[in-house]
Amino acid sequence: MSTKSTLPSKDRGFGDTLARIFTRTGIKKVVEAVAGENCGCEERQEKLNKIFPYEISTTTDTADVLHEEERSVRDEG
Repeated sequence: MSTKSTLPSKDRGFGDTLARIFTRTGIKKVVEAVAGENCGCEERQEKLNKIFPYEISTTTDTADVLHEEERSVRDEG
């Protein structure tokens, strides 16, 4: 059984996810029709990305970190 990530790798944070959802559901067009083209969506998207970033590390495996900590403890003892 393969495990597939539910988040696209291009999403940098929660703001990107919300923007994608709002675009696909048509909410973004409704907001732009009511508030105009400059509704502040991009600024909110960036703020949400900074507050709630997706920190996905592809270079460090959690098991490697745990093994390194175990080696460190053994070397000290």
